[in-house]
Amino acid sequence: MLRQLVSRYCNHIDRARPAFQVCDWNEVVEIDRRGDARDQVQVRLRVLQPDLLFARFRFACNWAQPARLREQVELTVRNQLNDGSQGIKLPTTSNWVKESSMDAVVHFPAPQKENTEISFTIELNWPRRFKPLLDRAPDTLSVYFKRPTGHVISKIVLPPDTDAFVEPVGDPKLVEVRTGEEDGRRTATFESFTLPAHQAAGVWLELK
Repeated sequence: MLRQLVSRYCNHIDRARPAFQVCDWNEVVEIDRRGDARDQVQVRLRVLQPDLLFARFRFACNWAQPARLREQVELTVRNQLNDGSQGIKLPTTSNWVKESSMDAVVHFPAPQKENTEISFTIELNWPRRFKPLLDRAPDTLSVYFKRPTGHVISKIVLPPDTDAFVEPVGDPKLVEVRTGEEDGRRTATFESFTLPAHQAAGVWLELK
């Protein structure tokens, strides 16, 4: 109940007083043979209002997960230092708003000043997040922000010995989608440099 209240009040503040803008979103999602996903996101924010205390994000999958799997999702957020290395762990509050989506609130140890930038890394270990993909159904990974966003790039590393059909999500003029290979595994990447507010972007995937 306490997690729900924190999520609710942070959501209310976020709607009434948007306080940050995403400058960079650099994400790598690695999927294993069971559909489990290891998601790492390097985030850089610009503070738009005085005394920013938290940043709220929502992560989702494309099926209604049972409680036993939702309880196994692990969320870790760490400061990112100027040299790119990771620093101390930041407090977080997570709450499932649906059976398929989770609010993650990152709490800063001190109020962040207006017109400054903050960098941190979000790590999610999410059991069976991509179950539909492994069940040979179309699955998707996309992003959506409430304010215009700078550089957004998300790379999906497919399960070993698999390949996929790929289609873009969003305006093709704003989103570039490409496929490739890394360490012998197929990848699908989407990238945007000028993503407008309230514009979803990403990829649809279906295993071949």
